[in-house]
Amino acid sequence: EYETVTVQCEHLDGVNDWRVKRKFNEKRATNSSDPCSSAEPSCTLDPALEIHSGEYWCENDEGEKSNSVNISIRDFISSHHVKNKLAPERLQFFEYETVTVQCEHLDGVNDWRVKRKFNEKRATNSLDPCSSAEPSCTLDPSFEVFSGEYWCENDEGETSNSVNISITAGLVILEVPVRPVAEGSDVTLRCIHKETELSYISLDFYRSNLPV
Repeated sequence: EYETVTVQCEHLDGVNDWRVKRKFNEKRATNSSDPCSSAEPSCTLDPALEIHSGEYWCENDEGEKSNSVNISIRDFISSHHVKNKLAPERLQFFEYETVTVQCEHLDGVNDWRVKRKFNEKRATNSLDPCSSAEPSCTLDPSFEVFSGEYWCENDEGETSNSVNISITAGLVILEVPVRPVAEGSDVTLRCIHKETELSYISLDFYRSNLPV
């Protein structure tokens, strides 16, 4: 909440007869703020409020529509302002590396705790360094069995976005950004070898078993 968010319709030919349309997730009072009520090519939520969450799309005078996007605006104290911080800052790790997962809140509030769900079922008496409710968790050393989903959660049950951590006994890992990236952004992928700690110069990348 209270960020400035702009939704804009852009046509490849520069035609500006497209207008921002929206459908809010929740029913709102008729006299409540609605910065996107006018038929304009762009709409700015300043400030953006939770009640502005919903579906947004572009539409022209002929009724043609663009693809829609679902915008979610969260309260300031919600998970939107809490993130998992990973050290090292990647999602794949070699066994026996030291890996730290930490909950960080923009206000420095420390009532958020690391939670996890392992990919594989484990014996009840097996080692679990993240079993205690703490703002950070260190896997030292890390093992394949610690691979799984990690997130932050507070006493009210609010949760942050989760990250999927993969720990391997193999020799090569793929280094990718920890945070989601916007479509059209440049992304660098690296394959790192355990023994050399160097990235490969010549390699092929695959997505769903297809070369990219």
